[in-house]
Amino acid sequence: MAEVENSGFREPARTDKRWILYCAVVAGLTFIAFLPALHDGFTSWDDDVYVTNNPSIRDFSFHHVAHQFSSCIGYYQPLTMMSYMADYRFSGLNPRGYHLTSVLFHCINALLVFALIFGLSGNALVAFIAALFFAVHPLRVESVAWISGRKDVIFSFFYLLSLVAFLRYRRNGRRLFFGLSILLFFCSLLSKPMAVTLPLVLLLIEYGIAGKITVRNILGKWSFVAMSLGFSLLTYSTQAHVHASFLRHLYVPSFGILFYSFMTIVPVHLSAYYSLDCVPRSGATFIYPALAICVGIVAFRIARHSRTAIFCLLFFIVTLLPALQIVQIGGYIVADRYSYLPTIGLCYLVAWAIGRFMKNPRVGFALKCAAGGGVGLIVIVSVLLTWGRCLVWKDGITLWSDAIAHWPSTMTYNNRGQAFYEKGDYSRALGDYNEAIRLGQSLPNAWNGRGCVLNSLGDYSQAMSDYKMAVALKPDYADAWYNGGQALQAMNELDRAGEWYDRAIHYQSDYGPAYNGRGIIWCRKGDYNRAIADFNLALAQDAPFIDAYINRGNAWREQGMYGRAIEDYSRAISLDSPNRAIACFGRGIAFRAEGDVEHARRDFTLACALHLDAGCRELERDGQASGPGSR
Repeated sequence: MAEVENSGFREPARTDKRWILYCAVVAGLTFIAFLPALHDGFTSWDDDVYVTNNPSIRDFSFHHVAHQFSSCIGYYQPLTMMSYMADYRFSGLNPRGYHLTSVLFHCINALLVFALIFGLSGNALVAFIAALFFAVHPLRVESVAWISGRKDVIFSFFYLLSLVAFLRYRRNGRRLFFGLSILLFFCSLLSKPMAVTLPLVLLLIEYGIAGKITVRNILGKWSFVAMSLGFSLLTYSTQAHVHASFLRHLYVPSFGILFYSFMTIVPVHLSAYYSLDCVPRSGATFIYPALAICVGIVAFRIARHSRTAIFCLLFFIVTLLPALQIVQIGGYIVADRYSYLPTIGLCYLVAWAIGRFMKNPRVGFALKCAAGGGVGLIVIVSVLLTWGRCLVWKDGITLWSDAIAHWPSTMTYNNRGQAFYEKGDYSRALGDYNEAIRLGQSLPNAWNGRGCVLNSLGDYSQAMSDYKMAVALKPDYADAWYNGGQALQAMNELDRAGEWYDRAIHYQSDYGPAYNGRGIIWCRKGDYNRAIADFNLALAQDAPFIDAYINRGNAWREQGMYGRAIEDYSRAISLDSPNRAIACFGRGIAFRAEGDVEHARRDFTLACALHLDAGCRELERDGQASGPGSR
């Protein structure tokens, strides 16, 4: 049996200063490739949950920082959420600040990939090629250009730093770097639990350096393993699991490995969402496992003589394990963002092969020039593809239109319908929701979304039919219960509306809008004490909730408590919202009731100005949307 070649894992030569130029080129090309992302906006895909409608990021106080560590949105990711808090502190709700943060983190990650591979291989050229292939690949766009996808960028930042620190410890034996590696790993876990694979990668580094993994190597990583197991259990307990058959458990991971390998080599038809229909459901279930096994055998037979090649392949598979849906979590089979860290292994493998080719004395100068030109061409094409892919993430409509063009499904039509709805284009939203329901009637989001459109169009009875279907499909769907309460309230069926709000609160006890809606019902019934109690609960869940401040101010005013009413109206006015005009008008009434005519006149004037300004902006937007020659 042939020996495994001990190449690739060498310390960098201290006299090699080319790394400075290489790093500058990597950072510069990465920033250029992602420059269009700085002009993207928020999308209708989770950005409202994480940023635009998330009150917990709007104050960098101890209370809100503690909230990030004691709760989770999707994954447990407090450090990622704190990055949104920092963005809001400096940028408010201007999306450019959020995109700039993500792009800068990705540029730093590209440099960390260079540092890691340079530290492993000792070859600055190999590190340079690998870092470039990683950084400008269009598969990176989802993680960088999608504001809610930042978790991949943040966790990889700490993950790579932890590996670099461990490699430094492994080279010089200083325990300080070992402790730093543990701390950085913990930070990576706090950014996204996908970091749980790091202890296995540390063992791969041990193998790459020493050619073997000993019991001592394994026991020396007990602290890493303990944290990894803890966060794995936490993630498993907080995520929704899909009950799947044995065959599905077999072919879905196989399909994932093949998908990410193929998309890394040929990034075509990329999409924000890949339909579940892209994997087989019948007799073809053994095709992907068989194909994956064959590809794996061929790859490892080719790589068996090189320790570096084995490391690269195992790095790819190990870091991909949490994304292979071995334990089925959620409805995603594959996603571009899951490839962010794993494809570093494939990029390193390709760069290592190119480096060996360039150093081979039997290869002529012309062939080496051709290889260098090929690398340059790949980088240029990747930059152009990434640039174009960033334009797709401009907003929810462009994003889901692109997904529909490549992977039409219930989910993609539903999500574009939501984007149209948020833009106020109800006719197109209705068309997309109808198509989503036609393609698959089991998606409660589509029924709820269509109900919201019909509600906005004033068709309350039909909207209620859709809300009922949504809660029939998903009984704990708090949003649908709340929206049904809104429709019933508009129909003046106050008792039934209250019951729907109660159900929303039952399934989600911190649902501020449901408390606010129920408080409005109490106001309309004249029970102001109960109304104020509900408004208090709404504000306890959502501190900057301007509508709850206005409604509580109305309740105080109706009871003649004008001072308290003025306080609530003033808080509402201090918040940036289209409803500030309503708050000014209400405060004007309260001042007039107190006999303060001067302040009342100022508030009425400000309310008119705000209302007129909002109307002018709306007219301007409509004029831009209609365009020349339209009616």
